[in-house]
Amino acid sequence: MSVTIYKSSVAKKCLSGLSVNDINSELCLNPGFLPTVLEYKISTEYDLPETPDEYSITITPTMESVGKIKVNGTEVENGQPSFQINLDVGLNTIPIQIISNTGNIMREYKILITRASNANLKELVIGNDLLTTELTPAFLSNMFFYSADFRAYNISSINVKAKAEDPKAFIRINGINIQGDSNSVNIELVPGSNLIYVTVGSHVGSLQQTYQIVLQK
Repeated sequence: MSVTIYKSSVAKKCLSGLSVNDINSELCLNPGFLPTVLEYKISTEYDLPETPDEYSITITPTMESVGKIKVNGTEVENGQPSFQINLDVGLNTIPIQIISNTGNIMREYKILITRASNANLKELVIGNDLLTTELTPAFLSNMFFYSADFRAYNISSINVKAKAEDPKAFIRINGINIQGDSNSVNIELVPGSNLIYVTVGSHVGSLQQTYQIVLQK
């Protein structure tokens, strides 16, 4: 009695390996790679120290069968990293397709990458059309406590202007939400110390940061 074993053709239509890297390291696929699992998720930070305000990746697909591989619509060499893919803030869907010699899509994998937004300001100014004063210390996005002195001026209110690094982040100045081009709030002042709080919140995730100004009138 003889037994004939038929080798499945499924393996010929699958990737045998898949990795995703940023400029520093390999990122973790969720779930871990299996040839028959077609969708994966990854979460990244907003940026890296080497690439401020940007985050890019490469994808390296590997297969044992003969055919072509496309990553995000562009053909790549089997077992070689793709071109750099710049991620938008939020969800990025990147397809990896196995293409037959006749041009048909035999199988498509997807990587769903969520790039976090940040909650940093890129600009913080107090003043109005005729009067602006410097913050002490000078503004930096990663510094959260400032002072300003308006005791030499006869004013009853002041404009506080703030812009976030991420255009989609929300900003709240002393409890007042500002959006779009309306990025300033007029604050009434009282004699002595006036506390101004500028809260920035990421639109992806729940990160919030608060900048504080102690203004003397």
